[in-house]
Amino acid sequence: DVIRLRRPISVAVDEKGTIFVGDFGQGIVALDPNGKRMWRFSSVSGAALATPVGVAADSKFVYATDTTTNTLTVFDKEGHRLTGLGPADGLKRPVGVAVD
Repeated sequence: DVIRLRRPISVAVDEKGTIFVGDFGQGIVALDPNGKRMWRFSSVSGAALATPVGVAADSKFVYATDTTTNTLTVFDKEGHRLTGLGPADGLKRPVGVAVD
């Protein structure tokens, strides 16, 4: 399975080795530890992630910030959108995210 990234701009790896790549125009692409594409979050969830400049992952969730839509979106590990924050919450051009 060939991975075609358009313009990767952020990356995170969870404790199981799953790689989450924020890719311009594709949203979040999830790869298994061997680099095989598992899913593309924006296609699973319907969430519009045009410019996912920040991505982070913990044991349960994946977090992505998007400067185009001014959002922080929280996904489960299967790529389903759970919740998020946006301009109404005071976000303006978020450029990163981190979890502890």
